[in-house]
Amino acid sequence: MLLGDLMKADTMSIAVDESTDKTDTAQLCIYVRFFDGKCFREELLGLLPLEGHTTADIVFGKISAFFKDSGLDMKHVCMLVTDGAPSMTGKVNGLAARWSAVAPQLISLHCIVHQAVLCAKLSGALKTTMDSVMAIINFIRSTSSVQHRLFRMLLSEMSAEHHDLLLHNDVSWLSKGKALERFCGLREEIITFLRGSKQKKAETHLSRILDDNFMADACFLSDIFKHLNDLNLGLQGRDKTVIDLVEQMRAFQVKLDLFANDLSTGRMLHFPTLRKCISSPAQITDVMTDFIAMLKNNFVGRLDGLDLPTELAVFVRDPFTVAIEGDLSARAKKLVPSIDEGKFTLELVDMQSSVTMAQELSTNGPAMFWTDVNAHQFPNIKKVAIVMLSMFGSTYTLERVNSFKYLGVHITQDLSWSWHINTVVKKARQRLYHLRRLRDFRLPSKVLRNFYSCTIESILTGNILTWFGNSTMQDRRALQRVVRSAERTIHTELPDLHSIYSRRCWTKARKIVKDLSHPNNGLFSLMRSGKRFRSLKANTERLRRSFFPQAIRSLNQYITQY
Repeated sequence: MLLGDLMKADTMSIAVDESTDKTDTAQLCIYVRFFDGKCFREELLGLLPLEGHTTADIVFGKISAFFKDSGLDMKHVCMLVTDGAPSMTGKVNGLAARWSAVAPQLISLHCIVHQAVLCAKLSGALKTTMDSVMAIINFIRSTSSVQHRLFRMLLSEMSAEHHDLLLHNDVSWLSKGKALERFCGLREEIITFLRGSKQKKAETHLSRILDDNFMADACFLSDIFKHLNDLNLGLQGRDKTVIDLVEQMRAFQVKLDLFANDLSTGRMLHFPTLRKCISSPAQITDVMTDFIAMLKNNFVGRLDGLDLPTELAVFVRDPFTVAIEGDLSARAKKLVPSIDEGKFTLELVDMQSSVTMAQELSTNGPAMFWTDVNAHQFPNIKKVAIVMLSMFGSTYTLERVNSFKYLGVHITQDLSWSWHINTVVKKARQRLYHLRRLRDFRLPSKVLRNFYSCTIESILTGNILTWFGNSTMQDRRALQRVVRSAERTIHTELPDLHSIYSRRCWTKARKIVKDLSHPNNGLFSLMRSGKRFRSLKANTERLRRSFFPQAIRSLNQYITQY
């Protein structure tokens, strides 16, 4: 179906990213964005294994063979978006250069989200400050589990705004800003904890966090990375074209001018954490203003280096305000050589004369507007708009997964368990066949029961404490149907899954209560009567049905009965 629609499409955009799976096999992920005649679609086109080297020559050969086998034309690709690796963006032997030799009109783009992250790389004094912040966080969280638990207990006793510090990970783009924000918000609690610590490193960290200049730099970084995180989140998401992303990057350039002026005047309207930390605008240092200037230069350099037809982007966003005179039609012809340049201009005049079409653009937005434009009345300008709107702006779609498997459990982005349960049911049903074969050989019921426990029940109940509590009734019925099928085969009553879940929940809870060194032992606290455990506060149904609240209810129910 997808390949059939792609064969009919005049143009498409490709996003490519390479990653390595757990077997050390490189996987080349290819996503496509195109217009199918009714709407713009983003779909996974292919996942190609790269067993050996991952040079540009090998990658291009794999993609070429895939396109040929699928009946697709590489010349129809208008844009190639990559992660910026040398093998992808090399001007002579890179994937983009090799593809351009086949499709001369191809535009190559380094993922804009990646570029926004690269603009904010720290160096000098601010990098030292960031490293020191992370050293303090790692000292509290990673020195020992006991120390980490004591710190969390302190936060609880002091009624702190947050319950813990956050670790920073360079792979996670948003973690730097989140970790800084949490660190600055818990400054007083960290000072109290370090003063009570007997370790030698605590003295070094304490002297650092008591340094007003150090904290001023940390608070400045917290504020500026909060703005950068907002930009990053705005750039992420499906169905965002390169036009949307470039507009947000240019808007952030203007914001950087506001930030620079905000610091120079000392008002700090956009730096609330820094404003609370320092007592005078005189504490705003050159390091801070220089970092804003560096950010601005980096954004200007990367945006100016984008090989994108800016005038055509403005035309697609609002064709009713662009000037007809000039080189707009020439740029459109360069992007889409098949259009008639003269007719393009005449069609634009006709469109700008229509009041109703201008209202439709205002109501529906560019993507829906151009989708509904009559291709017979405006064939040339619609073709150009479709090409522009088909362009990817980032590799976000490739890097965001809908689900992943961890310790045998399939975790989805919406934290529902239907995907996992469907997988488990399918696997268990396959083993029912072997159970029936053993029954046909007239094996004793005890043997059949053991086979069921080892090969079917073990699959159905794997990590059951993690997911069963939040499973839907429909999913539970699907699981129980497998159990009933096994019962009919063995002619023996088998334990239902809810009973197994309740029993294991109670058993696990008792083990945690008895193990004082368990990291979650503190969640099981007795009430003043000493007979019941204190229930956990749950603001959502998902949390209420999860393991720990369920375990506490199970223990209390057992105490009540016995």
